[in-house]
Amino acid sequence: MAEVAVIAKDGKAMERLELPDERLRSSVNLRLVAQVVRCFLAGQRRGTASTKTRGEVRATGRKPYRQKGTGRARAGSFASPIRRGGGVAFGPRPRDFSMTVPAKMRRRALKAAIADKVLDGLVTVVDRLEVPEPKTREMRRLLDVLDAGRRPLLVVKGPNADMRRSIRNIPGADMADYGSLNAYQVLSHGRLFFDRELEGALMGMFGEKRDE
Repeated sequence: MAEVAVIAKDGKAMERLELPDERLRSSVNLRLVAQVVRCFLAGQRRGTASTKTRGEVRATGRKPYRQKGTGRARAGSFASPIRRGGGVAFGPRPRDFSMTVPAKMRRRALKAAIADKVLDGLVTVVDRLEVPEPKTREMRRLLDVLDAGRRPLLVVKGPNADMRRSIRNIPGADMADYGSLNAYQVLSHGRLFFDRELEGALMGMFGEKRDE
């Protein structure tokens, strides 16, 4: 059985949650995670790169030099891609890079990413994951008590403006609403800290459901 520690805000251990190894290992699907993450990153691309074709560059319409008698290859336009200042052949154009991924695949990829973190011992449940006031120093104090390490991700239930303001100036650290959590967020961070309110959701994902 894999274990997930439940700790208090002061870092003291409270209990341990047991999750079945076989369910965790069967949930890990690296190819699915890679596909969903690739689609997520593609959707983040702005797709605004653009170049001008020979028909869009500003150039005179006269012929560079006469057709015959020069000994040179014939040329008909100063906008030709082979000339300096001419257009670009096959250059980038504005486009949409986003790809559609079924919701079921996204959920399975998130489950696989969390399962991998649990097996590596990088998931912890914190009783009342909050700060007394929305201050960066309060969040730093909390992360130090939790021994969060580099690039921690705090997962809470629902949007939390105070937590967001407290953590936004700490490099590498981030927080996420469980309802909008995705596989890329899980993989791009180190340790995961779930609020105690999400204990039921975590147990229901890999074990028996608990009343929240």
